[in-house]
Amino acid sequence: MSVSKNPLAFFTHFWKRRELIRQFTRLEFVARYHGSQLGLLWSLASPFFTLLVYTFIFSVIFKPRWANAQNAGFLDYALILFTGITAFEIFAACANRAPYEIADNSSYVKKMVFPLEILAVSILFAALIESLPALGLVVLGVLCTTGKLHATLLLLPLAYAPLVFLTLAVCWTLNALGVFMRDVGHVVRVFTQLYFFITPILFPTEAVPEKFRFLLPLNPMYVVVEHFRRFVLWGQGPDWGELAVVTAVTFVLALLAYQWFMRVKGVFADVI
Repeated sequence: MSVSKNPLAFFTHFWKRRELIRQFTRLEFVARYHGSQLGLLWSLASPFFTLLVYTFIFSVIFKPRWANAQNAGFLDYALILFTGITAFEIFAACANRAPYEIADNSSYVKKMVFPLEILAVSILFAALIESLPALGLVVLGVLCTTGKLHATLLLLPLAYAPLVFLTLAVCWTLNALGVFMRDVGHVVRVFTQLYFFITPILFPTEAVPEKFRFLLPLNPMYVVVEHFRRFVLWGQGPDWGELAVVTAVTFVLALLAYQWFMRVKGVFADVI
């Protein structure tokens, strides 16, 4: 049955292939650190040093004011920035990888029984696992600065939902486009950099001119980053309406991207 008529079939399709997804997630994750002496620690090194630079520039030089920041000190800025960077890097890592995923696994393309659609799910799961140490640092930082953890931390899966759906929608789209247009990967790298800077990660929403703030909820990553901070840092509940709309929209986008990928994947073998 078509997933457009029965969205439950979408989840059932991947649940039946969960063991294959698990194996490819492990392979994807291990491949990222193959031959590396520090292994998973590299998943902390890059965002950590980026964090130091951004935190210095924005907390010492530009000094933006977050309305929810408790102390507006260096560590407070560090946690705010690091939370946003951690959430965004999941999306960016998958988007930058997606255009090359099918070509890099060309040996599976001609195997008609192999479900190529699981490759996007695997790189997403690998990115989620890779982000856990960084998220753990944020939680540890909150515990050290406040002496407690917020109960809203349990709501964090609600913020992950639109992030997962958006990332899958982008990955399936770029998986297919990468087969037909080899240069799309270069465009994606530029786009993800621009997307990072137009998403309120380095600056508070209050810094956006008031006449343009109505546009912010149109950016799914804004909603994701904002709710990561609400749940982990500030102990605030969700904006139920905003979160529900973005989750529903990104889910529909994921379904549409999945259906398009399934329609065109039959010609991949003729192109690669």
